[in-house]
Order: sequence, then structure tokens, then C-alpha cells
Amino acid sequence: MKSTNKPTPRKESRRRKGIKHFLFRHDYVTCLIALALIFAGIGLWEGGVRENFGWKIVLAFSGFFYFFQKQKLNETRLMKELITDFNNRYDKLNERLNDIRRKGDEDPSMVLDQNDRTTLDDYFNLCAEEHLFNDLGYIDPQVWKAWDNGMRIYARDRRIREYWEQELETDSYYGFSLPKQQTE
Repeated sequence: MKSTNKPTPRKESRRRKGIKHFLFRHDYVTCLIALALIFAGIGLWEGGVRENFGWKIVLAFSGFFYFFQKQKLNETRLMKELITDFNNRYDKLNERLNDIRRKGDEDPSMVLDQNDRTTLDDYFNLCAEEHLFNDLGYIDPQVWKAWDNGMRIYARDRRIREYWEQELETDSYYGFSLPKQQTE
């Protein structure tokens, strides 16, 4: 049997996302590397250094730096908007989610009622959207880690986890899967 080392879409997404976050976090290093590449590229293209070579480097680098900073600013604004929206939606669900967990702690045999399932559906949709934007690279890894840790708390509740697993079978959550529980 022949095995292929072709990366899965999820691994490829993580790789691209990691590169993007690295470049944005180390923007000055990125710009210095770009400057070196521009310098080398123009030097090779022009067949050596000519009298207007310096201006071409300055203009090319300035254009790249402007584009890079503008892209970083736009993505930072988008991330802030997403985080604000997601946190506001979570805040509206938080009390009801904690009530569901509390009822389960008091009586583990208690069954989820329709209101509980509606609240959980809203929460699962929120988690799926967070997951989608995380996979697209628009959510900072530290923010995603905090959200993932919060999801683990709810996934520990047997009733919530079972309902979540049932809902995930519908494949309507943008490829989201339950956070893996750490063995304690």
C-alpha cells in the first residue's frame, strides 16, 4: 500500500495561518526580508546596479511596506470586530449555558428540554463561526486558545457533549469538531 504525505486541508490551513501570524507578529523582519528580495530582484532584472537603482528600491520597498501595514491594519480591525461580536453573543448565552451545566450537576439524569437545546444550538453555531474564522486565520491563536478552553468546559458535561456530538453529525458546522478532552 502506497502512502502519500499530502497534507489534509485542516493541516494546510493551520500551516498557512501560522505563517501569516508569524509574518504579522514580526512585521519588521518581514519587511527587511522583502527589501532584500526586492534589492536582489531588481538587481538581477536590471542586470546589475545602475544609477536609478536606489530610487527603484526605495519605491518598491515603500509600496510593499504600505501594502503590508494596510493589510495588517485591516485584518486587525476585522479581528476586533469578530471578537467583539462573538463575545457579545456569548455574553447573551452565558447565564443560560451555566444554568444548563448547573442543572446537570444537580441531577445528572436530567434531560435537556427544548429551551436548553435552543440555547445550545445558538452556542454551537457561535463556536462553529469562531472555528471558521480561526481556520481562515482571522483570529489570533491566543484568543482561539481561550475560546477552545471555554468550549472544553461545556463539553465536559455529558448531556451537552452528547447533544453536541449528535448535532455535529449533521455536518452543518463548517467542519467544526468537539475539542478533545484532556485525560485527567
